[in-house]
Formats: sequence, C-alpha cells, structure tokens
Amino acid sequence: MEKPNPLRVQDFLLFITSQNTILTLEAEHEPTKKIFTINLDSDSIGQITNDLFDSVDRMVQGLKDAADDNFKDLTLTISPQGKLTYLAVLASGVIRKEFSFTLNLIEKEMDLIEVFSRRLNSVEGELDKWKGAHESKMVNMETFQAFQARSEGRFDRLESMMKQMEQKMAQRLDILEKLYGDLKLSVPLKPDIYFNHTSVNASKFDLSDDNKTLSLTGPSISQPYPCLELLPQIPSNGKYCCELKINKEAQAVIFGITTETVKPNWNGDNCNYRYSTGTGRIYGKASQQPTGNGPFGGKDAIIKMVVDMDEGTLVFFVGDQQVNSCNISKSDKYFAYVSLGSGGDSVTVLC
Repeated sequence: MEKPNPLRVQDFLLFITSQNTILTLEAEHEPTKKIFTINLDSDSIGQITNDLFDSVDRMVQGLKDAADDNFKDLTLTISPQGKLTYLAVLASGVIRKEFSFTLNLIEKEMDLIEVFSRRLNSVEGELDKWKGAHESKMVNMETFQAFQARSEGRFDRLESMMKQMEQKMAQRLDILEKLYGDLKLSVPLKPDIYFNHTSVNASKFDLSDDNKTLSLTGPSISQPYPCLELLPQIPSNGKYCCELKINKEAQAVIFGITTETVKPNWNGDNCNYRYSTGTGRIYGKASQQPTGNGPFGGKDAIIKMVVDMDEGTLVFFVGDQQVNSCNISKSDKYFAYVSLGSGGDSVTVLC
C-alpha cells in the first residue's frame, strides 16, 4: 500500500492510512529522521479518543481538520518523543470548553541494515554531487585541451591541474569512507536479555543453557504463582524493549516490571505492573483494560513490552498490534519479569 500525502504537524510528517477497521498513524520527525507509529482498531477508537470519534473514517477526518490551519478551534501537536495530542475548543460567549485526547506513539525500531542504508544514501548523495561537478569540469578541460593541443606549455598546465583535481577527489573519497566507517561504529548494540538463573525463585523453573527459555516445573500449582526476573536491569532513562514468544500456555502468562525481586516466595502479588495474556489487562499499581478484544496471548504469540523511562509509559503489543498501555513512576528502578502458572508452561525471550 502506497503512503498517502503526509500532513505537516510542526517538525513532523504525519501519514494516515486505514484498511478495513485498522487505522495506522506514522509520524516522521524530520530533524532526527525518527519514526513513531501506532495501530488502532475501530472498536477501541471511542475509548482512546474519549468519545470524540466513533469510527476510523471520523478520526481520519478529525486529524486532517486539526492539521489544517483554517480550523482555529482545532489543534494537533506531536512532541519530539512521539506524544500526539488532539485538542478541540468550543467557545460561546464567556463559556469555553475543551475536549482532548493523547496517544503515545511508539518509536519504530529500524534494523541495522535500514540505519546503514539511510546514512550511506546521505554519504553517496554528497559523493555523487561532487563527482558530477568534477566530471563536468573534466569534460570542459578535455574540450579546451583539444583546441590548445598545439601549445605544449598550456597542455602541461592543464595536465598539472587535472592531476591536482584527481588528488583532491581521492582525498574527498578518503574522508567520506572514514565518515561511513564512523557511522557504522556509532550504531548502538542492543543489550542481551536473559533470565536470572541465580534468582530466589530459579529452582522452581527449568532454564535452557543460554537462560533464554523458561519452563515451570511440576504440575499446575495454586496461586500465588512464582516469578523470575530478566537481566540486565531496566535503564533509568531511555527506552527498553523486550519480546517473549509463548511456547506453551495452559494458564495465562504474566509479563511486566517490578522493583522487588528478592523477597522469599516472590510472586505476582508483589509486582508493580502486570500484564495478563488471559485478559489483556494491566493491573497492580495501574489498572487498565485492553484496547481491543484479543487475542492477548496463546501458543506461538509474540508479546512485546516497551518501557519508556523518559515519558513514564508502559506499552504492550501482541505481534504488531498495540493492546494496552499505562503510565508508570519514573523515579523507581525496575526489572522485567515473567510468571507462569501451570506445569510445562514455557516462554522464550527473543531479544
């Protein structure tokens, strides 16, 4: 599907596409080239927009109207961190009423190939411009040389100038190659995430040799269910992303973040923010219903959790579909963790 013409929102280009009952928003921050995106289904639009819109088509038209400067009572803004805010103001005399909603767009992670491709295209573009100008000058020199070939002195001077230009071109190529090498080195590597085999609850689970696949030993157990944390600890700033593949799920898998991992009999009741694949609900210090009807887990499902410590948000995806989110405290230090409730239930961390 080709992208439609973008809407201009401050330093962003906002692309809006819809297919059947799914609305996709993609915002490209021009100064940094970062891309933020979110997928919304028609059933959740009313809840997400505080009942300002009740369908995909109405929300598309509302966003377009807000981006148009001709509608002074409608405002659409996007922060550099991807927070989209829609504001409608109704005024009659001295009475003024505001209606608004906010969406936390998620930064799209580009793989290394895409990052290199973008930066290499920039380097190649500069090289092509310089090369084109150089070739034009070379053609002019060759034409001039043909007319002045009888003058040996002038020919020698032209030959010297051509050699100097070739040397300068070689120097520019060396600089560009070094720049490209520096760009490759500047791409950060994601930390390797794994289960803590020395945790207080590690004996209740079977772990693979690389500590990435977790299985609960024994038969089904009664609550409270044991938990096992992931390492390294979530950084105190920036974004943290972790993906789980569900290998077997007899009972719901609990996935979330917590500050406490060393209590005896540590279980889900002690944890701060918990997402359940059974209901799609977030509970604990926050209580948040899912934005759709599921599925929220199941065998072979990929569950993705994004923790933004700068914005103080926690977002969950099933595949590419956002299913729930909430605000979190930015002053706490967290670990990601998993809780399994039935013998043989198993997950694998993918990142």
